[in-house]
Amino acid sequence: MKKLIAFIISFVMTTAAMAQSDMIRLSYEYKWVFKGQERVSDYNLHTSAEKSIFYNPTTVWMDSISKSDAACQAYGEMASVMMQNGQGANVPNRSVSMYVLKSFTDGSLRMYEDFNDEYAFYDEAFDEMVWEIGDSVKSVLGYDCTLATTDYHGRHWEAWFATDIPLQDGPWKFHGLPGLILSVHDSSGKHGFEATGIEKACSPMPIMHRPDYYSREKRINFLKAKRSYEDNPLASMLENLPAGCKVLDADGNEISSEALIDEDYDFLETDYR
Repeated sequence: MKKLIAFIISFVMTTAAMAQSDMIRLSYEYKWVFKGQERVSDYNLHTSAEKSIFYNPTTVWMDSISKSDAACQAYGEMASVMMQNGQGANVPNRSVSMYVLKSFTDGSLRMYEDFNDEYAFYDEAFDEMVWEIGDSVKSVLGYDCTLATTDYHGRHWEAWFATDIPLQDGPWKFHGLPGLILSVHDSSGKHGFEATGIEKACSPMPIMHRPDYYSREKRINFLKAKRSYEDNPLASMLENLPAGCKVLDADGNEISSEALIDEDYDFLETDYR
């Protein structure tokens, strides 16, 4: 308890000394396990004492060009050339598409997420994430970090935060510790975020280019709908096609639903079940 109080006092005093305009940008690797293999997606956290946004840089870029017919045409031409040259796997795509916006001035969080052309946003209160701070320490990116744990929306998480960076922020929805969260993993070992770089942000904080895509939804309802899609991803592909149509891979082999799902995989949040 004394250690927690000391952290809070240090955090408040140092944060008060920071200019409100000071911003930093971190890069994170989000790693998760699917079908026994580790997958990796890149995210950035652009954060300050007032607000932050967590996003995938390619998604921000693609959302920005979607507002221009000329830019969309140029992208299509670039993608066509890349595929003709056997570089189809390197064509920028919007497969990693969630945004997380936090406001530290009013204690609010807004999540934007989509799947299969279903776009939704929902709001959460900061008090849903409660931490217990431990005594363990380790170094992340050269910063001395302290361990904290939380149970949040169905998973148990272990986070490492740096009091030398007095921002109550972190990747994805994580926040609320007296220092920036640089590493956080769930107890199953199937989901984790690890900071890979940090720098002072000289450019403005990115914005949501297409909020018009999204409609308000309840978090649990959205996750249930996403689960239904993940359990049978081919259904939506075939529903508007004539009976008997098949989905083929690049080699002309038929793709089955079983090949696209992993019964052991689940989302970052599992409390929708």
